Amino acid sequence: MSNLRVTLICATGPSLSALADPAWVTATAKTTGILVRVLAAYAGVAISFETRPCGIGWNTLASIGEVESRHGTIFGGSIAANGSSTPPIFRIPLRGGAAANISDSDRGAINI
Repeated sequence: MSNLRVTLICATGPSLSALADPAWVTATAKTTGILVRVLAAYAGVAISFETRPCGIGWNTLASIGEVESRHGTIFGGSIAANGSSTPPIFRIPLRGGAAANISDSDRGAINI
């Protein structure tokens, strides 16, 4: 994400979706066709990951979002200005068995 500029925020700052440079988000949304508010969320999460060991990029998150829900718009869905999806997006519980058991590595610290 070397070409993604980060907006500085205070410790009690805004949501993760406000971390990415708005000009970058607007230009990249236009190029990719991803909704601005969705791309801002992907980029914000990726920026927050830059200081964590997993280091997942916005483009990986966007790829997952495309495959899993067409960025929240599958089956006529939409994403509200506050980031909530209509209808809500649910996945199967990841508790092992039919799906891999994936634990919460940050104990719920990441909030979008």
